Amino acid sequence: MSFPELSYATTGRLFLAALSTWVVLKITIHHQFLQECVWSHCRLSPSFSVQENELLDLQKNATVVLGKAVNLHGSSPANRSAWHRTGRLPPNVEKILDAAKKAVRAQIQQRSMGTKRRILVVEDGECKYRPPKVVRHCATLDTAYGHQCSGWGFDSHYHHGYVAAFRALEQHMARVGVPNYRAVRFDSEKAPKMIGDAEVIITSAAMVPKLLEMSQAQFVVVERADSASVVEDNFYGINNPRVIAVLKHTSLHPLSRNNDDLLLHGRHHYVQIDPSLAPSARKRAPPFSPAALRKVHVMVPQVFRFRNPTECGGKRHYLHLAPAFQPNATIAPAGGNGTAQLFIRPLANRSIDIAFLGGFQNHESLKKHRSKAAAAIRAVASRHPRLNVVAGFKKTETVAEFYELLRDVKFFVSPYGYGEFANKDYEAVLSGCVLVKPLAHQLTAFPNIYKPGVSAVSVAGDFSDLGRVVLPLLKSLPKAQAIADSALGQLRKFSHPGILAEHLSMLLDEVA
Repeated sequence: MSFPELSYATTGRLFLAALSTWVVLKITIHHQFLQECVWSHCRLSPSFSVQENELLDLQKNATVVLGKAVNLHGSSPANRSAWHRTGRLPPNVEKILDAAKKAVRAQIQQRSMGTKRRILVVEDGECKYRPPKVVRHCATLDTAYGHQCSGWGFDSHYHHGYVAAFRALEQHMARVGVPNYRAVRFDSEKAPKMIGDAEVIITSAAMVPKLLEMSQAQFVVVERADSASVVEDNFYGINNPRVIAVLKHTSLHPLSRNNDDLLLHGRHHYVQIDPSLAPSARKRAPPFSPAALRKVHVMVPQVFRFRNPTECGGKRHYLHLAPAFQPNATIAPAGGNGTAQLFIRPLANRSIDIAFLGGFQNHESLKKHRSKAAAAIRAVASRHPRLNVVAGFKKTETVAEFYELLRDVKFFVSPYGYGEFANKDYEAVLSGCVLVKPLAHQLTAFPNIYKPGVSAVSVAGDFSDLGRVVLPLLKSLPKAQAIADSALGQLRKFSHPGILAEHLSMLLDEVA
Protein backbone atom coordinates (compact mmCIF):
# COMPACT_ATOMS: atom_id res chain seq x y z
CA MET A 1 0.00 0.00 0.00
CA SER A 2 1.44 3.38 -0.95
CA PHE A 3 1.39 6.34 1.37
CA PRO A 4 -0.53 8.63 -1.00
CA GLU A 5 -3.50 6.25 -0.74
CA LEU A 6 -3.75 6.67 3.02
CA SER A 7 -6.31 8.99 4.61
CA TYR A 8 -5.21 12.47 5.65
CA ALA A 9 -5.42 11.61 9.35
CA THR A 10 -3.50 8.36 8.97
CA THR A 11 -0.83 9.86 6.73
CA GLY A 12 -0.42 12.86 8.99
CA ARG A 13 -0.10 10.72 12.09
CA LEU A 14 2.43 8.37 10.48
CA PHE A 15 4.49 11.25 9.20
CA LEU A 16 4.47 13.06 12.53
CA ALA A 17 5.32 9.73 14.15
CA ALA A 18 8.42 9.56 11.99
CA LEU A 19 9.33 13.11 12.94
CA SER A 20 8.95 12.33 16.65
CA THR A 21 11.83 9.85 16.46
CA TRP A 22 14.11 12.14 14.46
CA VAL A 23 16.54 12.86 17.27
CA VAL A 24 17.00 9.20 18.19
CA LEU A 25 17.32 7.90 14.63
CA LYS A 26 19.19 10.95 13.29
CA ILE A 27 16.88 11.27 10.29
CA THR A 28 17.76 14.22 8.09
CA ILE A 29 14.64 15.94 6.81
CA HIS A 30 14.63 19.20 4.93
CA HIS A 31 14.21 22.03 7.44
CA GLN A 32 11.76 24.05 5.36
CA PHE A 33 9.39 21.13 4.95
CA LEU A 34 9.71 20.23 8.62
CA GLN A 35 8.74 23.75 9.65
CA GLU A 36 5.91 24.00 7.12
CA CYS A 37 4.40 20.59 7.78
CA VAL A 38 4.60 20.58 11.55
CA TRP A 39 3.19 24.12 11.74
CA SER A 40 0.32 23.19 9.42
CA HIS A 41 -0.48 20.10 11.45
CA CYS A 42 -0.46 22.11 14.67
CA ARG A 43 -2.96 24.42 13.02
CA LEU A 44 -5.21 21.71 11.64
CA SER A 45 -5.12 19.49 14.69
CA PRO A 46 -3.91 21.14 17.92
CA SER A 47 -4.59 17.87 19.74
CA PHE A 48 -1.28 16.58 18.37
CA SER A 49 0.53 19.05 20.59
CA VAL A 50 -1.58 18.73 23.71
CA GLN A 51 -2.69 15.10 24.00
CA GLU A 52 0.08 13.22 25.76
CA ASN A 53 -1.48 9.82 25.12
CA GLU A 54 -1.59 10.53 21.38
CA LEU A 55 2.08 11.46 21.38
CA LEU A 56 2.93 8.18 23.09
CA ASP A 57 0.91 6.29 20.48
CA LEU A 58 2.70 8.17 17.72
CA GLN A 59 6.07 7.18 19.13
CA LYS A 60 5.02 3.53 19.26
CA ASN A 61 3.71 3.72 15.71
CA ALA A 62 6.93 5.36 14.58
CA THR A 63 8.95 2.37 15.70
CA VAL A 64 6.66 0.02 13.77
CA VAL A 65 6.57 2.14 10.62
CA LEU A 66 10.30 2.71 10.42
CA GLY A 67 10.98 -0.89 11.40
CA LYS A 68 8.90 -2.11 8.48
CA ALA A 69 10.62 0.38 6.20
CA VAL A 70 14.04 -0.93 7.18
CA ASN A 71 12.86 -4.52 6.70
CA LEU A 72 11.61 -3.63 3.23
CA HIS A 73 15.07 -2.36 2.48
CA GLY A 74 16.53 -5.58 3.87
CA SER A 75 19.36 -3.72 5.52
CA SER A 76 22.05 -5.74 7.22
CA PRO A 77 23.47 -4.90 10.69
CA ALA A 78 26.38 -3.26 8.88
CA ASN A 79 24.03 -1.09 6.83
CA ARG A 80 22.05 -0.16 9.93
CA SER A 81 25.29 0.83 11.63
CA ALA A 82 26.18 3.04 8.66
CA TRP A 83 22.68 4.50 8.76
CA HIS A 84 23.10 5.57 12.39
CA ARG A 85 26.63 6.83 11.73
CA THR A 86 25.82 8.93 8.65
CA GLY A 87 22.28 9.96 9.56
CA ARG A 88 21.07 8.95 6.10
CA LEU A 89 18.12 6.69 5.45
CA PRO A 90 18.27 3.76 3.03
CA PRO A 91 17.03 4.76 -0.44
CA ASN A 92 13.77 2.78 -0.23
CA VAL A 93 12.94 4.36 3.12
CA GLU A 94 13.67 7.83 1.72
CA LYS A 95 11.33 7.02 -1.16
CA ILE A 96 8.53 6.04 1.23
CA LEU A 97 8.96 9.18 3.31
CA ASP A 98 9.07 11.36 0.18
CA ALA A 99 5.73 9.87 -0.86
CA ALA A 100 4.37 10.66 2.60
CA LYS A 101 5.56 14.25 2.29
CA LYS A 102 3.78 14.69 -1.04
CA ALA A 103 0.58 13.17 0.34
CA VAL A 104 0.62 15.41 3.39
CA ARG A 105 1.28 18.50 1.27
CA ALA A 106 -1.63 17.63 -1.03
CA GLN A 107 -3.99 17.05 1.87
CA ILE A 108 -2.95 20.30 3.58
CA GLN A 109 -3.51 22.22 0.36
CA GLN A 110 -6.91 20.62 -0.18
CA ARG A 111 -7.97 21.16 3.44
CA SER A 112 -6.84 24.80 3.41
CA MET A 113 -8.71 25.88 0.26
CA GLY A 114 -11.27 27.80 2.33
CA THR A 115 -8.59 29.84 4.05
CA LYS A 116 -7.46 31.33 0.72
CA ARG A 117 -10.66 33.34 0.56
CA ARG A 118 -10.67 37.06 1.34
CA ILE A 119 -11.48 37.40 5.04
CA LEU A 120 -12.31 40.87 6.38
CA VAL A 121 -12.84 41.99 9.97
CA VAL A 122 -15.11 45.06 10.13
CA GLU A 123 -15.15 47.15 13.30
CA ASP A 124 -18.07 49.47 13.84
CA GLY A 125 -15.94 52.62 14.22
CA GLU A 126 -17.20 53.51 17.68
CA CYS A 127 -13.77 53.16 19.28
CA LYS A 128 -12.56 56.75 19.47
CA TYR A 129 -9.16 57.77 20.75
CA ARG A 130 -8.98 59.92 23.84
CA PRO A 131 -6.17 62.47 24.24
CA PRO A 132 -2.89 61.02 25.55
CA LYS A 133 -2.85 60.51 29.26
CA VAL A 134 -0.12 59.29 31.55
CA VAL A 135 -0.93 55.81 32.81
CA ARG A 136 0.73 54.74 36.02
CA HIS A 137 3.02 51.72 35.59
CA CYS A 138 2.26 51.92 31.87
CA ALA A 139 5.80 51.04 30.82
CA THR A 140 5.56 47.67 32.55
CA LEU A 141 2.77 46.44 30.29
CA ASP A 142 3.77 44.37 27.26
CA THR A 143 0.53 43.37 25.60
CA ALA A 144 0.22 40.05 23.83
CA TYR A 145 -1.24 41.46 20.63
CA GLY A 146 1.71 43.73 19.97
CA HIS A 147 0.19 46.99 21.20
CA GLN A 148 2.49 48.65 23.70
CA CYS A 149 0.95 50.66 26.51
CA SER A 150 1.55 54.20 25.26
CA GLY A 151 -0.85 56.17 27.39
CA TRP A 152 -3.50 56.21 24.68
CA GLY A 153 -6.92 54.85 25.45
CA PHE A 154 -10.31 54.25 23.95
CA ASP A 155 -13.59 55.78 24.92
CA SER A 156 -15.63 52.71 24.12
CA HIS A 157 -17.91 50.16 25.70
CA TYR A 158 -16.24 46.95 26.80
CA HIS A 159 -18.07 44.81 24.25
CA HIS A 160 -16.13 46.49 21.42
CA GLY A 161 -13.18 44.42 22.60
CA TYR A 162 -14.85 41.29 21.26
CA VAL A 163 -14.35 42.29 17.61
CA ALA A 164 -11.06 44.06 18.38
CA ALA A 165 -9.56 40.68 19.31
CA PHE A 166 -10.12 39.47 15.74
CA ARG A 167 -8.91 42.72 14.19
CA ALA A 168 -5.59 42.21 15.97
CA LEU A 169 -4.91 38.86 14.27
CA GLU A 170 -3.69 39.93 10.82
CA GLN A 171 -0.04 38.88 11.15
CA HIS A 172 -0.93 35.77 13.12
CA MET A 173 -3.48 34.50 10.59
CA ALA A 174 -0.87 34.61 7.84
CA ARG A 175 1.31 32.32 9.93
CA VAL A 176 -1.42 29.70 10.11
CA GLY A 177 -2.14 29.66 6.41
CA VAL A 178 -4.75 32.43 6.06
CA PRO A 179 -2.90 35.06 3.99
CA ASN A 180 -5.91 37.09 2.83
CA TYR A 181 -7.02 38.28 6.26
CA ARG A 182 -7.55 42.02 6.70
CA ALA A 183 -9.29 44.43 9.07
CA VAL A 184 -10.97 47.80 8.56
CA ARG A 185 -13.08 50.28 10.48
CA PHE A 186 -16.53 50.85 9.04
CA ASP A 187 -16.09 54.63 9.00
CA SER A 188 -12.78 54.59 7.10
CA GLU A 189 -12.51 55.75 3.47
CA LYS A 190 -11.32 52.38 2.20
CA ALA A 191 -14.06 50.42 3.97
CA PRO A 192 -16.69 50.35 1.15
CA LYS A 193 -14.35 48.79 -1.41
CA MET A 194 -12.86 46.29 1.05
CA ILE A 195 -16.34 45.30 2.21
CA GLY A 196 -17.49 44.87 -1.39
CA ASP A 197 -14.49 42.67 -2.23
CA ALA A 198 -14.65 40.48 0.89
CA GLU A 199 -15.80 36.87 0.67
CA VAL A 200 -16.15 36.32 4.43
CA ILE A 201 -16.79 39.16 6.89
CA ILE A 202 -16.19 38.88 10.63
CA THR A 203 -18.13 41.57 12.46
CA SER A 204 -20.41 42.32 15.39
CA ALA A 205 -24.08 41.42 15.38
CA ALA A 206 -24.99 45.12 15.30
CA MET A 207 -23.13 45.64 12.02
CA VAL A 208 -24.63 42.77 10.04
CA PRO A 209 -27.84 44.52 8.84
CA LYS A 210 -25.77 47.38 7.36
CA LEU A 211 -23.21 45.11 5.73
CA LEU A 212 -25.74 42.71 4.20
CA GLU A 213 -26.69 45.49 1.78
CA MET A 214 -23.08 46.39 0.95
CA SER A 215 -21.64 42.96 0.28
CA GLN A 216 -22.46 39.49 -0.99
CA ALA A 217 -20.07 37.98 1.55
CA GLN A 218 -20.78 35.30 4.09
CA PHE A 219 -20.76 36.38 7.73
CA VAL A 220 -19.10 35.21 10.92
CA VAL A 221 -21.09 37.09 13.55
CA VAL A 222 -19.55 38.09 16.89
CA GLU A 223 -22.25 38.42 19.53
CA ARG A 224 -21.63 41.24 22.01
CA ALA A 225 -24.24 40.34 24.64
CA ASP A 226 -23.19 39.12 28.08
CA SER A 227 -25.72 36.31 28.04
CA ALA A 228 -24.65 32.71 27.61
CA SER A 229 -27.79 32.21 25.55
CA VAL A 230 -27.96 33.24 21.92
CA VAL A 231 -29.58 36.68 21.75
CA GLU A 232 -33.28 36.20 21.16
CA ASP A 233 -33.83 39.21 18.93
CA ASN A 234 -30.91 38.14 16.73
CA PHE A 235 -31.53 40.83 14.13
CA TYR A 236 -28.45 39.55 12.28
CA GLY A 237 -30.53 36.45 11.36
CA ILE A 238 -29.01 33.21 12.61
CA ASN A 239 -31.16 31.36 10.06
CA ASN A 240 -29.83 33.47 7.19
CA PRO A 241 -27.78 31.12 4.94
CA ARG A 242 -25.16 33.86 4.58
CA VAL A 243 -24.52 33.68 8.34
CA ILE A 244 -22.14 30.74 8.55
CA ALA A 245 -21.06 31.02 12.20
CA VAL A 246 -22.01 32.84 15.40
CA LEU A 247 -19.21 33.39 17.92
CA LYS A 248 -19.76 33.90 21.65
CA HIS A 249 -17.48 34.42 24.63
CA THR A 250 -19.70 32.36 26.93
CA SER A 251 -22.25 29.75 25.97
CA LEU A 252 -24.78 27.41 27.48
CA HIS A 253 -23.85 23.74 27.60
CA PRO A 254 -25.42 21.91 25.93
CA LEU A 255 -26.53 24.34 23.25
CA SER A 256 -30.07 22.93 23.32
CA ARG A 257 -30.55 24.82 26.60
CA ASN A 258 -31.00 27.94 24.47
CA ASN A 259 -34.61 26.84 24.06
CA ASP A 260 -35.25 26.69 27.82
CA ASP A 261 -37.20 29.33 29.76
CA LEU A 262 -35.69 32.75 29.13
CA LEU A 263 -35.80 35.87 31.31
CA LEU A 264 -35.53 39.10 29.34
CA HIS A 265 -35.38 42.52 30.94
CA GLY A 266 -33.64 45.28 28.99
CA ARG A 267 -29.99 44.30 28.57
CA HIS A 268 -30.36 41.43 31.02
CA HIS A 269 -30.74 37.96 29.51
CA TYR A 270 -30.82 34.79 31.61
CA VAL A 271 -31.60 31.15 31.06
CA GLN A 272 -29.83 29.88 34.16
CA ILE A 273 -31.21 32.18 36.84
CA ASP A 274 -33.21 30.62 39.68
CA PRO A 275 -36.78 30.24 38.31
CA SER A 276 -38.24 31.43 41.62
CA LEU A 277 -36.57 34.79 41.02
CA ALA A 278 -37.85 35.14 37.49
CA PRO A 279 -41.66 35.17 37.41
CA SER A 280 -41.58 36.80 33.98
CA ALA A 281 -39.55 33.99 32.41
CA ARG A 282 -41.02 32.61 29.20
CA LYS A 283 -40.27 30.13 26.48
CA ARG A 284 -38.39 31.31 23.44
CA ALA A 285 -40.71 31.54 20.45
CA PRO A 286 -40.00 30.15 17.99
CA PRO A 287 -37.25 27.87 19.31
CA PHE A 288 -33.87 27.65 17.61
CA SER A 289 -33.54 24.76 15.18
CA PRO A 290 -30.68 22.25 15.57
CA ALA A 291 -29.20 23.61 12.33
CA ALA A 292 -29.15 27.14 13.74
CA LEU A 293 -27.53 26.05 17.00
CA ARG A 294 -24.82 24.19 15.09
CA LYS A 295 -23.63 27.60 13.87
CA VAL A 296 -22.83 28.67 17.45
CA HIS A 297 -19.18 28.43 18.53
CA VAL A 298 -17.43 29.60 21.69
CA MET A 299 -14.47 31.54 20.32
CA VAL A 300 -14.44 35.10 21.66
CA PRO A 301 -11.60 35.61 24.18
CA GLN A 302 -12.79 37.73 27.10
CA VAL A 303 -9.19 37.66 28.29
CA PHE A 304 -8.24 39.96 25.38
CA ARG A 305 -9.69 42.95 27.25
CA PHE A 306 -7.76 42.15 30.41
CA ARG A 307 -4.49 41.40 28.60
CA ASN A 308 -4.78 44.56 26.47
CA PRO A 309 -6.44 47.14 28.75
CA THR A 310 -5.56 50.13 26.56
CA GLU A 311 -7.05 48.48 23.47
CA CYS A 312 -10.56 49.05 22.18
CA GLY A 313 -12.99 47.64 24.75
CA GLY A 314 -10.38 47.53 27.51
CA LYS A 315 -10.47 49.37 30.81
CA ARG A 316 -7.56 51.31 32.22
CA HIS A 317 -7.98 49.82 35.66
CA TYR A 318 -7.15 46.39 34.20
CA LEU A 319 -3.57 47.64 34.12
CA HIS A 320 -3.51 46.61 37.78
CA LEU A 321 -3.96 42.99 36.63
CA ALA A 322 -1.07 43.06 34.13
CA PRO A 323 1.36 41.17 36.45
CA ALA A 324 -1.05 38.21 36.48
CA PHE A 325 0.11 37.28 32.98
CA GLN A 326 3.72 36.93 34.12
CA PRO A 327 4.43 33.82 36.23
CA ASN A 328 6.01 34.64 39.59
CA ALA A 329 5.60 38.39 39.02
CA THR A 330 6.26 40.55 42.07
CA ILE A 331 4.95 43.97 43.03
CA ALA A 332 5.91 46.55 45.59
CA PRO A 333 3.92 46.34 48.84
CA ALA A 334 1.24 48.89 49.63
CA GLY A 335 2.86 52.19 50.54
CA GLY A 336 6.04 51.26 48.67
CA ASN A 337 7.91 50.14 51.78
CA GLY A 338 9.25 46.66 52.42
CA THR A 339 10.23 43.77 50.19
CA ALA A 340 8.49 42.91 46.94
CA GLN A 341 5.56 40.49 47.15
CA LEU A 342 4.27 37.87 44.76
CA PHE A 343 1.37 39.28 42.78
CA ILE A 344 -0.39 35.89 42.89
CA ARG A 345 -0.04 34.72 46.47
CA PRO A 346 -0.70 31.06 47.35
CA LEU A 347 -4.15 30.40 48.79
CA ALA A 348 -2.55 29.35 52.07
CA ASN A 349 -1.19 32.90 52.47
CA ARG A 350 -4.57 34.61 52.02
CA SER A 351 -6.70 35.78 54.93
CA ILE A 352 -10.23 35.94 53.44
CA ASP A 353 -11.77 32.49 53.05
CA ILE A 354 -14.92 33.25 51.04
CA ALA A 355 -16.04 36.52 49.48
CA PHE A 356 -18.54 38.19 47.24
CA LEU A 357 -17.57 41.76 46.35
CA GLY A 358 -20.09 43.60 44.27
CA GLY A 359 -23.20 45.72 44.15
CA PHE A 360 -26.88 45.03 43.73
CA GLN A 361 -28.07 46.51 40.45
CA ASN A 362 -31.52 47.94 39.78
CA HIS A 363 -32.90 44.72 38.40
CA GLU A 364 -35.22 42.87 40.72
CA SER A 365 -34.32 39.31 39.72
CA LEU A 366 -30.58 40.03 39.64
CA LYS A 367 -30.77 41.80 43.00
CA LYS A 368 -32.46 38.75 44.54
CA HIS A 369 -29.93 36.45 42.87
CA ARG A 370 -26.93 38.34 44.25
CA SER A 371 -28.57 38.74 47.64
CA LYS A 372 -28.88 34.96 47.82
CA ALA A 373 -25.12 34.69 47.22
CA ALA A 374 -24.36 37.08 50.07
CA ALA A 375 -26.86 35.34 52.35
CA ALA A 376 -25.33 31.94 51.60
CA ILE A 377 -21.86 33.20 52.56
CA ARG A 378 -23.18 34.65 55.81
CA ALA A 379 -24.99 31.38 56.57
CA VAL A 380 -21.77 29.40 56.14
CA ALA A 381 -19.91 31.86 58.38
CA SER A 382 -22.58 31.61 61.09
CA ARG A 383 -22.05 27.84 61.28
CA HIS A 384 -18.27 28.19 61.15
CA PRO A 385 -17.35 31.35 63.13
CA ARG A 386 -13.63 30.98 62.50
CA LEU A 387 -14.08 31.66 58.81
CA ASN A 388 -13.18 35.12 57.56
CA VAL A 389 -15.74 36.16 54.95
CA VAL A 390 -16.86 39.22 53.01
CA ALA A 391 -20.49 39.15 51.89
CA GLY A 392 -21.95 41.93 49.79
CA PHE A 393 -20.63 45.31 48.80
CA LYS A 394 -17.41 46.36 50.48
CA LYS A 395 -16.31 49.80 49.38
CA THR A 396 -12.63 50.49 48.78
CA GLU A 397 -11.05 53.90 48.35
CA THR A 398 -9.40 53.06 45.02
CA VAL A 399 -9.47 50.42 42.30
CA ALA A 400 -5.98 49.36 43.36
CA GLU A 401 -7.26 48.65 46.86
CA PHE A 402 -10.12 46.61 45.41
CA TYR A 403 -7.69 44.37 43.53
CA GLU A 404 -5.42 44.16 46.56
CA LEU A 405 -8.40 42.94 48.58
CA LEU A 406 -9.34 40.46 45.85
CA ARG A 407 -5.80 39.06 45.87
CA ASP A 408 -6.32 38.20 49.54
CA VAL A 409 -9.40 36.01 48.85
CA LYS A 410 -9.28 32.22 48.61
CA PHE A 411 -12.75 31.48 47.17
CA PHE A 412 -14.57 34.18 45.23
CA VAL A 413 -18.31 33.74 44.66
CA SER A 414 -19.27 35.37 41.37
CA PRO A 415 -23.02 35.68 40.69
CA TYR A 416 -24.43 36.74 37.34
CA GLY A 417 -24.13 40.17 35.71
CA TYR A 418 -26.08 41.30 32.64
CA GLY A 419 -25.97 37.62 31.71
CA GLU A 420 -24.52 34.47 33.23
CA PHE A 421 -21.04 35.89 32.61
CA ALA A 422 -19.64 38.61 34.89
CA ASN A 423 -16.40 40.60 34.62
CA LYS A 424 -15.52 39.49 38.13
CA ASP A 425 -15.21 35.90 36.87
CA TYR A 426 -12.01 36.98 35.13
CA GLU A 427 -10.90 39.49 37.74
CA ALA A 428 -11.10 36.73 40.35
CA VAL A 429 -9.11 34.21 38.31
CA LEU A 430 -6.48 36.82 37.40
CA SER A 431 -6.18 37.64 41.10
CA GLY A 432 -5.45 34.00 41.90
CA CYS A 433 -8.81 33.15 43.53
CA VAL A 434 -10.77 29.94 43.12
CA LEU A 435 -13.82 30.93 41.07
CA VAL A 436 -17.15 29.78 42.56
CA LYS A 437 -19.88 30.07 39.92
CA PRO A 438 -23.57 29.13 40.04
CA LEU A 439 -24.29 26.26 37.64
CA ALA A 440 -20.82 26.51 36.16
CA HIS A 441 -21.17 22.98 34.78
CA GLN A 442 -23.77 24.32 32.34
CA LEU A 443 -21.47 27.05 30.99
CA THR A 444 -18.49 27.05 28.69
CA ALA A 445 -16.09 29.82 27.65
CA PHE A 446 -12.94 30.47 25.58
CA PRO A 447 -10.96 29.15 27.38
CA ASN A 448 -13.34 27.22 29.58
CA ILE A 449 -12.72 28.73 33.02
CA TYR A 450 -16.02 27.23 34.20
CA LYS A 451 -15.06 23.53 34.15
CA PRO A 452 -16.04 22.12 37.58
CA GLY A 453 -13.20 20.67 39.60
CA VAL A 454 -10.67 21.74 36.98
CA SER A 455 -10.89 25.52 36.63
CA ALA A 456 -13.89 26.45 38.77
CA VAL A 457 -16.24 25.30 41.51
CA SER A 458 -19.88 24.83 40.52
CA VAL A 459 -22.66 25.49 43.04
CA ALA A 460 -26.44 25.48 42.87
CA GLY A 461 -28.24 28.36 41.20
CA ASP A 462 -29.55 29.50 44.59
CA PHE A 463 -26.16 28.93 46.33
CA SER A 464 -27.84 26.53 48.79
CA ASP A 465 -24.96 24.04 48.63
CA LEU A 466 -22.17 26.63 49.00
CA GLY A 467 -20.94 25.31 52.34
CA ARG A 468 -21.13 21.66 51.35
CA VAL A 469 -19.07 22.34 48.21
CA VAL A 470 -16.52 24.89 49.43
CA LEU A 471 -15.75 23.77 52.99
CA PRO A 472 -14.08 20.48 51.96
CA LEU A 473 -11.84 22.44 49.58
CA LEU A 474 -10.92 24.88 52.36
CA LYS A 475 -9.67 21.84 54.26
CA SER A 476 -7.76 20.65 51.20
CA LEU A 477 -6.02 23.76 49.94
CA PRO A 478 -3.62 21.91 47.61
CA LYS A 479 -6.63 20.67 45.63
CA ALA A 480 -8.12 24.15 45.63
CA GLN A 481 -4.77 25.62 44.58
CA ALA A 482 -4.68 23.27 41.60
CA ILE A 483 -8.07 24.61 40.45
CA ALA A 484 -6.95 28.23 40.78
CA ASP A 485 -3.66 27.51 38.99
CA SER A 486 -5.43 25.68 36.17
CA ALA A 487 -7.82 28.56 35.47
CA LEU A 488 -5.06 31.17 35.59
CA GLY A 489 -2.83 29.04 33.38
CA GLN A 490 -5.57 28.79 30.77
CA LEU A 491 -6.06 32.56 30.70
CA ARG A 492 -2.33 33.10 30.31
CA LYS A 493 -2.18 30.62 27.44
CA PHE A 494 -5.25 31.95 25.62
CA SER A 495 -4.11 35.56 26.03
CA HIS A 496 -1.65 34.90 23.20
CA PRO A 497 -3.19 35.72 19.79
CA GLY A 498 -1.68 32.67 18.12
CA ILE A 499 -4.14 30.46 20.01
CA LEU A 500 -7.16 32.37 18.70
CA ALA A 501 -5.62 32.40 15.22
CA GLU A 502 -5.31 28.60 15.23
CA HIS A 503 -8.89 28.08 16.35
CA LEU A 504 -10.26 30.64 13.90
CA SER A 505 -8.36 29.13 10.98
CA MET A 506 -9.81 25.71 11.77
CA LEU A 507 -13.30 27.18 11.96
CA LEU A 508 -12.85 28.91 8.60
CA ASP A 509 -11.63 25.63 7.11
CA GLU A 510 -14.84 24.04 8.35
CA VAL A 511 -17.49 26.62 7.47
CA ALA A 512 -16.10 29.03 4.85
